[in-house]
Amino acid sequence: MAELNAMAIGDLSGVSGTSALPVRAGLAQPLAVTQAEAEKIRAIAAAKVDRAGQLPGLTAGGTVARWARGALSGCA
Repeated sequence: MAELNAMAIGDLSGVSGTSALPVRAGLAQPLAVTQAEAEKIRAIAAAKVDRAGQLPGLTAGGTVARWARGALSGCA
């Protein structure tokens, strides 16, 4: 208990045992179901990223030149 008190922010001398956890069949979810849901979320996110890469976009470009004779000859 002294080691826990040294690592904890507050005093743990009044702590004993564990608190009761409700265990009901409706609360538990099989790991395979949790994994399938995570894979579904990841697949949807990947599809959105792929789709965003194929959407039309707008780009702009330009060139600035300094000519010896012309309208831009005085530009720095």
